[in-house]
Amino acid sequence: MLAEKLDLSADQQKQVYALQLTRTRKMQEMREAQDQSRDARQRMKSTNDDFKQSMETILTADQKTKYEAMQTEMGEGRRGGNMKQDSTRTKGKRSRGPR
Repeated sequence: MLAEKLDLSADQQKQVYALQLTRTRKMQEMREAQDQSRDARQRMKSTNDDFKQSMETILTADQKTKYEAMQTEMGEGRRGGNMKQDSTRTKGKRSRGPR
């Protein structure tokens, strides 16, 4: 998907693939360890930060702009879109009150 949307060269495709593979393996290892500590979350954040920094060195300026726009769009989708819509789901529901 990145290759198409960012119009990556063959060399860039190889570099990005290797980078994504490395990140995926590291994240999978951390998930399998089932460590929920603050330190584990920090290591995951660090892995993602390293990935982003490496992507910066691979992509051209135009590709970086497109990539950042894609990331923003994907982030909005993960958050569920419109907050107002989410708050209306409880509208009209009655409270059970004290038990």
